[in-house]
Amino acid sequence: MDFKDIQLDFKYLNDVATAIEFNEHIVDYYAVLLAELVENKRQVAPAAEQPSTALEAPPPPDFEDDFVLATPEQVAEFRVLQSMGYERRSTKQDERLKQILQDYENRIDRREHYEQKKMLLAHRGRYGQAVHKMDFDLNKEQKVVFRKAESMGTCNKRWYLDVYEKSGVLDFKKTNLCKDKFCNNCKRVMQATRMDRFIPEIDKFRDAKKIHLVLTSPNVERHNLKENIKQQFNAFAKLIGYLKAKKPIKGLDIHKWGYMGAVRSLEVTYKGDSYHPHLHVLLMFEDDFDIGPKTVVNAFSKKFGDVKRKFSEREILVQKIWYLLMNNERVNKKNIDSLQRGYSCMMDEFRDGDYHELFKYMTKGNGSPHPDTDAYMTYDNFKTLYYALLSVRQIQGYGVLFGIQEVEIDDRFDEVYADMVSWLRQQEGLQDGENPETVWKTVRGLIDDIGEYRVISRKRVYKYLRQLYHE
Repeated sequence: MDFKDIQLDFKYLNDVATAIEFNEHIVDYYAVLLAELVENKRQVAPAAEQPSTALEAPPPPDFEDDFVLATPEQVAEFRVLQSMGYERRSTKQDERLKQILQDYENRIDRREHYEQKKMLLAHRGRYGQAVHKMDFDLNKEQKVVFRKAESMGTCNKRWYLDVYEKSGVLDFKKTNLCKDKFCNNCKRVMQATRMDRFIPEIDKFRDAKKIHLVLTSPNVERHNLKENIKQQFNAFAKLIGYLKAKKPIKGLDIHKWGYMGAVRSLEVTYKGDSYHPHLHVLLMFEDDFDIGPKTVVNAFSKKFGDVKRKFSEREILVQKIWYLLMNNERVNKKNIDSLQRGYSCMMDEFRDGDYHELFKYMTKGNGSPHPDTDAYMTYDNFKTLYYALLSVRQIQGYGVLFGIQEVEIDDRFDEVYADMVSWLRQQEGLQDGENPETVWKTVRGLIDDIGEYRVISRKRVYKYLRQLYHE
């Protein structure tokens, strides 16, 4: 094995360095978000310091007609504003909310009914608890955002390496990673890790028919993004239920397609305030499964007026089932037959290049520092995606691909790496118990050293050996 087979080349290091520079924009966005949270906390803090029964409260929803103390319009407006959540209300909307509450309080003060006041005090207590919880959550969220900004700000900045001067080798040992979904570096690391984790397990089913399914629905605005993602996940789980005959659709044979398992991956693209969440899916069927001849032309076939794609009858069926699931309509043969078209869904035989699509990034963190390019992420995009993707699992396995664990390193690979390090130590004249000099460098510093040193890493050794053994 030659060092040139396992070295980190200029392109790789330059891509890492560029990603670190792009991350500065995301760190700035985290700083802005933190400032907004601090301001929200400042506004909530005075109320949170008061006893629960001293706080203004919205009208209890269970008041009888005799106890109605606010107009129906105010109640409706209050509920709309309250449902938005404090992170989505504007300052003007917050002021309107306070005005409604104050008007309600004034009405209370003009009434002398004992039962009415009793109900108010009980409701005030519940409302006060909600305010105190909001204060607690804001405090907690501030700490989380601060840690994220701090962690991304140092991500991949220092690379620790063992120096072997006589051999001209720098052996990469470690760096600090933030593992943030918006980090341009960590997304690449997570993608590689997922591929290492899933592909060997998928390859165990060489005789299975593998299909690349793409499920989409119409674009949504930012305030609907989180709910749409949740709806897609729920709809997909139901689709899997139909495929594995957990809940057959009477009159259709979808449960007889020979489903074995699946891997589902979420991707969210966006432009302006238009967001396009969609799912890339690896479906695994028994080897006799066939998509069928692609002869159907519909509205999803055309691009700029030209027919670019045709669909099979099975694809059309999935399109219609997906439409019904996404719109919470009953899935049966009658509703399927009555639909002229569903939502855009594509099924093709899975190719090796599709792994990149399946395990790609959930969203572009900030693909460009230039505002006039499509890859640029605005602060509004960042904030929308931050809350919409909070605690969202991008990759999920089903059936025979459910619960896949991390791939263990082959002992043979460890032995090869250990032998290589042993040879490097001998070249340096190191005795047992002696260690090579360890230094830290920036990625740009490593790029400057490429002519003098070869930069290697244990992971590159493993990657090279895996390719070698598969060949």
